[in-house]
Amino acid sequence: MNLLLQSIKRAQVDWRMVLMSVVLIVIAVVFNILSDGIFLSPENLYNIAQQTAVVGILATVMVLVIVARHIDLSVGSVMGFVGVLIATLMYTANWSWQAASLAGLAAAIVVSMYQGALTAMVGVPSFVVTLGGLMSFRGAAYMVADGKTQPLNDPFFLMLGGGYNGGIGTTTSWVLGALICAGLVMSMLAKRRAKKTYDVPTNPAWLDACLVLIPIVIVLVFVAVMNAYQIPNKDAPQGIPIPVLIWGAVALFMSFIVHRTRFGRYIFAMGGNPDAAALVGIPVRKVTMLLFLLLAVLITISAIVAISRLNAGTNSVGNNLELLVIAATVIGGTALAGAYPIDSGDVIISGQKVHVRTPADAQALGIETIYQTLALADNLDSVANLFLGRELLTPWRTLDDLRMDADARKVFHRLNKNFTNVRTPVRRLSGGQRQVVAISRAIYFNARILIMDEPTAALGPEETAMVGNLVRQLKAEGVGIFLISHDMHDVFALSDRVAVMKNGRLVGTYRTQDVTEDEVLGMIIGGKKPEGKPQTETLGVV
Repeated sequence: MNLLLQSIKRAQVDWRMVLMSVVLIVIAVVFNILSDGIFLSPENLYNIAQQTAVVGILATVMVLVIVARHIDLSVGSVMGFVGVLIATLMYTANWSWQAASLAGLAAAIVVSMYQGALTAMVGVPSFVVTLGGLMSFRGAAYMVADGKTQPLNDPFFLMLGGGYNGGIGTTTSWVLGALICAGLVMSMLAKRRAKKTYDVPTNPAWLDACLVLIPIVIVLVFVAVMNAYQIPNKDAPQGIPIPVLIWGAVALFMSFIVHRTRFGRYIFAMGGNPDAAALVGIPVRKVTMLLFLLLAVLITISAIVAISRLNAGTNSVGNNLELLVIAATVIGGTALAGAYPIDSGDVIISGQKVHVRTPADAQALGIETIYQTLALADNLDSVANLFLGRELLTPWRTLDDLRMDADARKVFHRLNKNFTNVRTPVRRLSGGQRQVVAISRAIYFNARILIMDEPTAALGPEETAMVGNLVRQLKAEGVGIFLISHDMHDVFALSDRVAVMKNGRLVGTYRTQDVTEDEVLGMIIGGKKPEGKPQTETLGVV
């Protein structure tokens, strides 16, 4: 029994999602009983799948917007504006649907870049910016078509919204379902092989088989239900509706963005701890602008699906959609949730004068910093935090998660052999474990100079001794260390020279062996230099 529980725990099952799925099933069963079997009928489930596609498409990107500590209240109004614009160009101006869609995409990009610039560059809260868009772009939709409905009749375009000819048929649906199931199995086997290659712990084969069997069953049941619905005057069932395929493709693409790219990792880092994201050199403004650009693309896709399903562009497209999208995002589990350049003097490393303007500049020079706040993104795990801003990539420029996992375990083991829960979000770790992650980042990237700001402030005696031994080890390896501390025991036990500052000014720099603890405390409290004690000429690097 203990082995079973340990295996399930290591598999990191999302029990919150399991509970929500059970609640959804219970609600569906209750509704089906109250409706005398209508709710779970193939016809109703087919219609629900089509109707939720637009909300689902936008929810995939709204997840990232909210995770990054932003919000978009204008998403429904902008989608309505873009949809009416596309319909007007197709009906009134007689444009092809391809040209009209590209024009709609261009308009969405202009809107999103405008709102993104106000948020990222000017610093106006996204709530305020998009609240204005909520009202103004609804009016813009009315002005584009002069308040008139714009009917659509392009056969292929109308298929994108589902409807009478908007299914892919039973045979194609089963083939697609089989391919998805095969892909799930192959993905599971590939992950197991890769984990063994990097000596990363793997789940028992039976557990992985059970975990992959669940989505396979869901896929097959979904295909069977969609194939069971047939419009009365048609000869064959509908199969999977095209809007659902578009939704699935978007969700797959967004999942790749989130889990396999630096951009996705940076979004979660910004949401977990914006200060940490800036301190490790993440270009927060650039990432925010790219996020709004991605939002523009998905707004255009959802607008195309919405107006093609309605067979027209109307002023009511997207009304109150922002509420549905944000609600879907939050119910789905999304939580609503810099460097100071020198103004005088020079920075000289190995005899060369250098300029350090950003954290990235410091890292390029081999300078690593362990901040008192640790600069960790609380919602990411220890491995992600170790490589934050400097992720290892595969030859295809995607995140090499298994290699990062294997390398992280080695460096964590060097500091704390009992630290094994490396895939747990750091907000759940102890103070000592969080410190291990912060120190490991400096060790892994072979720092030439290490700045440690109160490294033992949150540690117990055993972990404090560990940090002390690490400082001595790194010093023996030739790493220069700046130890910022108010703990006199640490200062005198670990340092060669002491520099005391008061109110932002240097009081004096002395060899540690030439001063006493009381004299150093006198400099800290009163800014008084000890009499008769020689100062060193420069602070230098220990």
